[in-house]
Amino acid sequence: QAEARPAATTSDDRTCIVAGYVARYNKKEYGEVCDHNLIADRYKTADEKSLYNMAAKFCAADDNQMACNPAVFGAPGGRPTCVKPGLDQAFQKVTSFEGLCDSKSRLQSAQNPIQVVDKDIKEGRYEGANLISNEEREKASKLAETANNFKLTEDYLLGVLKFKKTLGADANTIFKDGVIGKDVLKIILEDKQAFDAEIQYATKSCKLESANKNVSHETNYWKACDQLQRRYLHVEGLLASKCGMKSQFQTNSMMCECQESNPKQLVLPGASCGAPLAQAPPATNPAPIVQNPPDKEKREDCTKYGSIELDAKCKCPSGKPPFLKLRGASKEERYSCGMKGEESEETEKVAKKEPCGFICSFSKNLLPIGVTLVASA
Repeated sequence: QAEARPAATTSDDRTCIVAGYVARYNKKEYGEVCDHNLIADRYKTADEKSLYNMAAKFCAADDNQMACNPAVFGAPGGRPTCVKPGLDQAFQKVTSFEGLCDSKSRLQSAQNPIQVVDKDIKEGRYEGANLISNEEREKASKLAETANNFKLTEDYLLGVLKFKKTLGADANTIFKDGVIGKDVLKIILEDKQAFDAEIQYATKSCKLESANKNVSHETNYWKACDQLQRRYLHVEGLLASKCGMKSQFQTNSMMCECQESNPKQLVLPGASCGAPLAQAPPATNPAPIVQNPPDKEKREDCTKYGSIELDAKCKCPSGKPPFLKLRGASKEERYSCGMKGEESEETEKVAKKEPCGFICSFSKNLLPIGVTLVASA
Protein backbone atom coordinates (compact mmCIF):
# COMPACT_ATOMS: atom_id res chain seq x y z
CA GLN A 1 0.00 0.00 0.00
CA ALA A 2 2.99 2.37 -0.10
CA GLU A 3 4.14 1.69 -3.64
CA ALA A 4 5.15 4.78 -5.62
CA ARG A 5 3.37 5.60 -8.86
CA PRO A 6 3.77 8.42 -11.43
CA ALA A 7 2.39 11.61 -9.92
CA ALA A 8 1.20 12.93 -13.27
CA THR A 9 -1.54 10.30 -13.56
CA THR A 10 -3.43 11.26 -10.44
CA SER A 11 -5.16 14.19 -8.74
CA ASP A 12 -4.63 15.38 -5.16
CA ASP A 13 -7.93 14.01 -3.84
CA ARG A 14 -7.36 10.39 -4.87
CA THR A 15 -7.91 7.89 -2.04
CA CYS A 16 -5.91 4.75 -1.37
CA ILE A 17 -5.67 1.98 1.25
CA VAL A 18 -2.86 1.56 3.77
CA ALA A 19 -2.95 -0.99 6.64
CA GLY A 20 -6.75 -1.05 6.50
CA TYR A 21 -7.17 2.75 6.60
CA VAL A 22 -8.46 5.02 3.86
CA ALA A 23 -5.61 7.41 3.11
CA ARG A 24 -4.56 9.73 0.28
CA TYR A 25 -1.67 9.88 -2.14
CA ASN A 26 1.16 12.29 -1.53
CA LYS A 27 3.82 13.49 -3.93
CA LYS A 28 7.37 12.59 -2.99
CA GLU A 29 10.66 13.17 -4.74
CA TYR A 30 10.54 9.62 -6.11
CA GLY A 31 6.89 9.72 -7.20
CA GLU A 32 3.50 9.52 -5.50
CA VAL A 33 2.80 7.21 -2.58
CA CYS A 34 -0.18 6.20 -0.46
CA ASP A 35 0.87 8.21 2.57
CA HIS A 36 0.16 6.66 5.98
CA ASN A 37 0.73 10.07 7.56
CA LEU A 38 -2.48 11.34 5.94
CA ILE A 39 -4.79 9.16 8.02
CA ALA A 40 -4.14 10.59 11.49
CA ASP A 41 -6.35 13.68 11.32
CA ARG A 42 -9.35 11.62 10.26
CA TYR A 43 -9.14 9.07 13.07
CA LYS A 44 -7.52 10.89 15.97
CA THR A 45 -9.72 12.17 18.79
CA ALA A 46 -9.02 13.88 22.10
CA ASP A 47 -9.99 10.68 23.89
CA GLU A 48 -6.75 8.91 24.79
CA LYS A 49 -8.73 5.74 25.47
CA SER A 50 -10.14 5.54 21.94
CA LEU A 51 -9.17 2.30 20.23
CA TYR A 52 -7.29 4.15 17.49
CA ASN A 53 -5.24 6.29 19.88
CA MET A 54 -4.43 3.33 22.13
CA ALA A 55 -3.28 1.21 19.18
CA ALA A 56 -1.29 4.08 17.62
CA LYS A 57 0.53 4.72 20.90
CA PHE A 58 1.19 0.99 21.42
CA CYS A 59 2.84 0.56 18.02
CA ALA A 60 4.70 3.89 18.05
CA ALA A 61 6.47 2.66 21.18
CA ASP A 62 7.65 -0.39 19.21
CA ASP A 63 10.26 1.05 16.85
CA ASN A 64 7.93 3.83 15.70
CA GLN A 65 5.66 1.43 13.83
CA MET A 66 2.01 2.02 12.89
CA ALA A 67 -0.97 -0.11 13.91
CA CYS A 68 -3.09 -2.01 11.44
CA ASN A 69 -6.51 -0.35 11.63
CA PRO A 70 -7.72 -1.69 15.02
CA ALA A 71 -11.41 -1.32 14.18
CA VAL A 72 -10.92 -3.56 11.12
CA PHE A 73 -8.24 -5.98 12.34
CA GLY A 74 -8.75 -5.81 16.10
CA ALA A 75 -5.95 -6.64 18.52
CA PRO A 76 -5.05 -10.33 18.08
CA GLY A 77 -4.28 -11.91 21.44
CA GLY A 78 -4.73 -8.52 23.10
CA ARG A 79 -2.06 -6.74 21.02
CA PRO A 80 -2.62 -4.61 17.91
CA THR A 81 -0.69 -5.75 14.85
CA CYS A 82 2.17 -3.31 14.19
CA VAL A 83 3.77 -2.74 10.78
CA LYS A 84 6.78 -0.73 9.67
CA PRO A 85 5.91 1.77 6.90
CA GLY A 86 8.15 1.62 3.85
CA LEU A 87 8.43 0.74 0.18
CA ASP A 88 9.17 -2.97 0.75
CA GLN A 89 6.79 -5.62 -0.59
CA ALA A 90 5.61 -6.71 2.87
CA PHE A 91 4.18 -3.25 3.60
CA GLN A 92 2.74 -2.86 0.11
CA LYS A 93 0.66 -6.03 0.58
CA VAL A 94 -0.17 -5.55 4.27
CA THR A 95 -3.98 -5.24 3.77
CA SER A 96 -4.39 -8.10 1.28
CA PHE A 97 -5.27 -11.68 2.29
CA GLU A 98 -1.61 -12.73 2.46
CA GLY A 99 -0.58 -9.50 4.20
CA LEU A 100 0.39 -9.14 7.85
CA CYS A 101 -2.73 -7.24 9.01
CA ASP A 102 -5.20 -9.81 7.70
CA SER A 103 -3.13 -12.93 8.34
CA LYS A 104 -2.83 -12.01 12.05
CA SER A 105 -6.58 -11.43 12.37
CA ARG A 106 -8.49 -13.86 10.17
CA LEU A 107 -12.25 -13.56 9.85
CA GLN A 108 -12.27 -16.36 7.30
CA SER A 109 -10.48 -19.69 7.48
CA ALA A 110 -9.66 -19.63 3.76
CA GLN A 111 -9.67 -16.94 1.11
CA ASN A 112 -13.25 -16.34 0.02
CA PRO A 113 -14.09 -16.44 -3.67
CA ILE A 114 -13.42 -13.09 -5.27
CA GLN A 115 -16.49 -10.86 -4.98
CA VAL A 116 -16.15 -9.67 -8.56
CA VAL A 117 -16.70 -11.75 -11.68
CA ASP A 118 -13.72 -10.38 -13.60
CA LYS A 119 -10.87 -9.63 -11.17
CA ASP A 120 -8.84 -7.89 -13.88
CA ILE A 121 -11.38 -5.10 -14.37
CA LYS A 122 -10.49 -1.86 -12.63
CA GLU A 123 -12.86 0.72 -14.10
CA GLY A 124 -16.35 -0.31 -12.99
CA ARG A 125 -14.91 -3.14 -10.86
CA TYR A 126 -17.61 -2.82 -8.17
CA GLU A 127 -20.56 -2.03 -10.42
CA GLY A 128 -23.39 -3.90 -12.12
CA ALA A 129 -22.99 -7.49 -13.22
CA ASN A 130 -19.31 -7.61 -12.27
CA LEU A 131 -20.12 -7.34 -8.55
CA ILE A 132 -21.41 -10.32 -6.56
CA SER A 133 -23.93 -8.92 -4.08
CA ASN A 134 -22.91 -8.20 -0.52
CA GLU A 135 -25.85 -10.32 0.67
CA GLU A 136 -24.50 -13.40 -1.13
CA ARG A 137 -20.97 -12.90 0.16
CA GLU A 138 -22.11 -12.26 3.74
CA LYS A 139 -24.33 -15.34 3.66
CA ALA A 140 -21.43 -17.52 2.50
CA SER A 141 -19.20 -16.04 5.21
CA LYS A 142 -21.80 -16.69 7.92
CA LEU A 143 -22.26 -20.31 6.82
CA ALA A 144 -18.52 -20.87 7.16
CA GLU A 145 -18.44 -19.21 10.60
CA THR A 146 -21.48 -21.17 11.76
CA ALA A 147 -19.66 -24.40 10.93
CA ASN A 148 -16.67 -23.04 12.87
CA ASN A 149 -18.83 -22.14 15.93
CA PHE A 150 -18.09 -18.45 15.26
CA LYS A 151 -14.56 -18.94 16.56
CA LEU A 152 -12.95 -16.27 14.37
CA THR A 153 -15.58 -13.70 15.38
CA GLU A 154 -15.02 -14.46 19.07
CA ASP A 155 -11.24 -14.34 18.64
CA TYR A 156 -11.52 -10.83 17.19
CA LEU A 157 -13.78 -9.64 20.03
CA LEU A 158 -11.67 -11.32 22.71
CA GLY A 159 -8.50 -9.62 21.47
CA VAL A 160 -10.05 -6.15 21.57
CA LEU A 161 -11.53 -6.75 25.05
CA LYS A 162 -8.14 -7.88 26.36
CA PHE A 163 -6.38 -4.89 24.79
CA LYS A 164 -8.90 -2.54 26.42
CA LYS A 165 -8.32 -4.47 29.69
CA THR A 166 -12.04 -5.20 29.94
CA LEU A 167 -10.98 -8.84 30.27
CA GLY A 168 -7.81 -10.20 31.81
CA ALA A 169 -4.77 -11.17 29.76
CA ASP A 170 -5.39 -14.87 30.52
CA ALA A 171 -9.06 -14.84 29.31
CA ASN A 172 -9.80 -17.39 26.60
CA THR A 173 -13.46 -16.55 25.95
CA ILE A 174 -15.75 -13.52 26.09
CA PHE A 175 -18.30 -15.56 28.08
CA LYS A 176 -18.10 -16.04 31.85
CA ASP A 177 -19.46 -19.41 32.90
CA GLY A 178 -21.03 -19.61 29.46
CA VAL A 179 -22.91 -16.28 29.77
CA ILE A 180 -22.09 -12.92 28.20
CA GLY A 181 -21.80 -10.18 30.83
CA LYS A 182 -23.94 -7.07 30.38
CA ASP A 183 -20.90 -4.77 30.34
CA VAL A 184 -19.11 -6.98 27.83
CA LEU A 185 -22.25 -7.09 25.66
CA LYS A 186 -22.33 -3.28 25.56
CA ILE A 187 -18.68 -3.07 24.50
CA ILE A 188 -18.80 -5.70 21.77
CA LEU A 189 -21.83 -4.00 20.22
CA GLU A 190 -19.84 -0.77 20.11
CA ASP A 191 -16.92 -2.65 18.54
CA LYS A 192 -19.23 -4.12 15.91
CA GLN A 193 -20.53 -0.63 15.10
CA ALA A 194 -16.97 0.68 14.66
CA PHE A 195 -16.04 -2.33 12.49
CA ASP A 196 -19.05 -1.85 10.20
CA ALA A 197 -18.37 1.89 9.89
CA GLU A 198 -14.79 1.27 8.75
CA ILE A 199 -15.71 -1.40 6.21
CA GLN A 200 -18.48 0.79 4.77
CA TYR A 201 -16.10 3.75 4.63
CA ALA A 202 -13.47 1.78 2.72
CA THR A 203 -16.09 0.20 0.44
CA LYS A 204 -17.41 3.61 -0.60
CA SER A 205 -13.91 4.88 -1.20
CA CYS A 206 -13.02 1.88 -3.38
CA LYS A 207 -16.24 2.17 -5.40
CA LEU A 208 -15.56 5.84 -6.08
CA GLU A 209 -12.09 4.96 -7.34
CA SER A 210 -13.38 2.14 -9.56
CA ALA A 211 -15.82 4.57 -11.18
CA ASN A 212 -13.01 6.95 -12.10
CA LYS A 213 -11.53 6.82 -15.60
CA ASN A 214 -7.93 7.17 -16.72
CA VAL A 215 -6.46 7.17 -13.22
CA SER A 216 -3.97 4.50 -12.20
CA HIS A 217 -3.47 2.99 -8.77
CA GLU A 218 -0.63 1.17 -7.11
CA THR A 219 -0.23 -2.52 -7.89
CA ASN A 220 -1.81 -3.86 -4.70
CA TYR A 221 -4.64 -1.34 -4.35
CA TRP A 222 -7.44 -3.52 -5.74
CA LYS A 223 -6.37 -6.54 -3.68
CA ALA A 224 -6.64 -4.39 -0.56
CA CYS A 225 -10.10 -3.15 -1.58
CA ASP A 226 -11.27 -6.70 -2.34
CA GLN A 227 -10.05 -8.09 0.97
CA LEU A 228 -11.61 -5.40 3.16
CA GLN A 229 -14.97 -6.16 1.54
CA ARG A 230 -14.56 -9.86 2.40
CA ARG A 231 -14.30 -9.22 6.14
CA TYR A 232 -17.50 -9.82 8.16
CA LEU A 233 -17.90 -9.81 11.94
CA HIS A 234 -20.80 -12.12 12.87
CA VAL A 235 -21.57 -10.82 16.37
CA GLU A 236 -25.31 -11.45 16.01
CA GLY A 237 -24.71 -15.04 14.93
CA LEU A 238 -22.31 -15.65 17.82
CA LEU A 239 -24.80 -14.34 20.40
CA ALA A 240 -27.73 -16.20 18.83
CA SER A 241 -25.78 -19.46 19.01
CA LYS A 242 -25.79 -19.14 22.82
CA CYS A 243 -29.60 -19.05 23.15
CA GLY A 244 -30.97 -22.27 24.64
CA MET A 245 -33.54 -24.67 23.16
CA LYS A 246 -36.40 -22.85 24.92
CA SER A 247 -35.36 -19.34 23.91
CA GLN A 248 -35.13 -17.35 20.72
CA PHE A 249 -32.66 -14.62 19.82
CA GLN A 250 -34.10 -11.11 19.47
CA THR A 251 -32.17 -8.76 17.17
CA ASN A 252 -33.71 -5.60 18.63
CA SER A 253 -32.39 -6.30 22.13
CA MET A 254 -29.50 -8.67 21.28
CA MET A 255 -30.89 -10.96 24.02
CA CYS A 256 -32.57 -14.37 24.17
CA GLU A 257 -36.35 -14.41 24.72
CA CYS A 258 -37.72 -17.30 26.77
CA GLN A 259 -40.63 -18.81 24.86
CA GLU A 260 -42.39 -20.60 27.72
CA SER A 261 -42.48 -17.77 30.27
CA ASN A 262 -45.45 -15.48 30.85
CA PRO A 263 -44.74 -12.63 30.67
CA LYS A 264 -41.85 -13.17 28.28
CA GLN A 265 -38.40 -13.08 29.82
CA LEU A 266 -35.23 -11.75 28.20
CA VAL A 267 -31.98 -13.39 29.27
CA LEU A 268 -28.40 -12.61 28.38
CA PRO A 269 -27.01 -14.93 25.67
CA GLY A 270 -25.82 -18.11 27.38
CA ALA A 271 -28.12 -17.72 30.41
CA SER A 272 -30.92 -20.18 31.23
CA CYS A 273 -34.57 -19.19 31.25
CA GLY A 274 -35.83 -18.69 34.80
CA ALA A 275 -32.48 -17.37 36.08
CA PRO A 276 -32.38 -14.59 38.72
CA LEU A 277 -33.37 -11.08 37.66
CA ALA A 278 -30.67 -8.74 36.46
CA GLN A 279 -30.51 -5.17 35.28
CA ALA A 280 -30.19 -4.36 31.61
CA PRO A 281 -26.66 -3.65 30.35
CA PRO A 282 -26.05 0.09 29.96
CA ALA A 283 -25.96 1.25 26.36
CA THR A 284 -24.51 4.35 24.80
CA ASN A 285 -24.30 5.84 21.35
CA PRO A 286 -20.54 6.24 20.85
CA ALA A 287 -19.10 8.52 18.21
CA PRO A 288 -17.89 6.39 15.27
CA ILE A 289 -14.20 6.33 14.48
CA VAL A 290 -14.89 7.71 11.02
CA GLN A 291 -16.99 10.82 10.92
CA ASN A 292 -17.12 11.81 7.25
CA PRO A 293 -17.27 9.55 4.17
CA PRO A 294 -14.62 10.06 1.46
CA ASP A 295 -16.28 12.31 -1.13
CA LYS A 296 -14.71 13.16 -4.46
CA GLU A 297 -14.96 16.86 -3.64
CA LYS A 298 -14.15 18.70 -0.44
CA ARG A 299 -17.11 18.85 1.92
CA GLU A 300 -18.44 22.03 3.46
CA ASP A 301 -19.39 22.13 7.13
CA CYS A 302 -23.05 21.05 7.17
CA THR A 303 -23.36 20.39 10.91
CA LYS A 304 -25.79 23.29 11.45
CA TYR A 305 -28.40 21.38 9.46
CA GLY A 306 -28.38 18.37 11.83
CA SER A 307 -28.55 14.75 10.61
CA ILE A 308 -30.33 15.15 7.25
CA GLU A 309 -28.46 13.74 4.25
CA LEU A 310 -26.77 16.47 2.20
CA ASP A 311 -24.13 16.56 -0.53
CA ALA A 312 -20.65 18.07 -0.19
CA LYS A 313 -22.07 21.56 -0.79
CA CYS A 314 -24.77 21.18 1.89
CA LYS A 315 -27.46 20.80 -0.76
CA CYS A 316 -30.50 18.48 -0.67
CA PRO A 317 -30.97 15.73 -3.34
CA SER A 318 -33.08 18.31 -5.22
CA GLY A 319 -30.03 20.55 -5.52
CA LYS A 320 -31.52 23.17 -3.24
CA PRO A 321 -30.37 24.10 0.26
CA PRO A 322 -32.44 22.78 3.20
CA PHE A 323 -35.12 25.07 4.60
CA LEU A 324 -35.85 25.91 8.22
CA LYS A 325 -38.68 23.61 9.30
CA LEU A 326 -38.81 24.04 13.07
CA ARG A 327 -37.53 26.54 15.61
CA GLY A 328 -37.87 25.51 19.25
CA ALA A 329 -38.50 27.73 22.25
CA SER A 330 -34.78 27.51 23.09
CA LYS A 331 -33.98 28.89 19.60
CA GLU A 332 -32.73 25.49 18.44
CA GLU A 333 -33.49 24.85 14.79
CA ARG A 334 -34.40 21.86 12.60
CA TYR A 335 -33.96 21.84 8.85
CA SER A 336 -35.60 19.68 6.20
CA CYS A 337 -35.22 18.71 2.56
CA GLY A 338 -38.98 18.09 2.25
CA MET A 339 -41.60 20.31 0.64
CA LYS A 340 -42.09 23.74 2.16
CA GLY A 341 -45.39 24.05 3.95
CA GLU A 342 -44.80 20.93 6.04
CA GLU A 343 -43.90 23.03 9.10
CA SER A 344 -45.57 21.84 12.29
CA GLU A 345 -48.05 24.05 14.10
CA GLU A 346 -46.14 23.15 17.28
CA THR A 347 -42.90 24.75 16.07
CA GLU A 348 -42.24 26.58 19.33
CA LYS A 349 -42.75 23.34 21.33
CA VAL A 350 -40.30 21.13 19.45
CA ALA A 351 -36.65 21.06 20.40
CA LYS A 352 -33.87 19.67 18.26
CA LYS A 353 -33.40 15.89 18.53
CA GLU A 354 -30.13 14.10 18.21
CA PRO A 355 -29.90 11.17 15.77
CA CYS A 356 -30.32 7.75 17.35
CA GLY A 357 -27.74 5.24 16.15
CA PHE A 358 -27.64 1.44 16.39
CA ILE A 359 -26.51 1.27 20.00
CA CYS A 360 -29.07 3.91 21.04
CA SER A 361 -31.79 1.91 19.24
CA PHE A 362 -30.56 -1.22 21.03
CA SER A 363 -30.95 0.59 24.38
CA LYS A 364 -34.50 1.75 23.64
CA ASN A 365 -35.63 -1.74 22.72
CA LEU A 366 -33.80 -3.51 25.52
CA LEU A 367 -36.69 -3.41 28.03
CA PRO A 368 -40.00 -3.48 26.11
CA ILE A 369 -43.19 -3.18 28.14
CA GLY A 370 -44.27 -6.43 29.77
CA VAL A 371 -40.84 -8.10 29.34
CA THR A 372 -38.72 -9.17 32.29
CA LEU A 373 -34.90 -9.27 31.96
CA VAL A 374 -33.04 -12.05 33.71
CA ALA A 375 -29.55 -13.49 33.74
CA SER A 376 -27.75 -16.30 35.49
CA ALA A 377 -25.70 -15.61 38.56
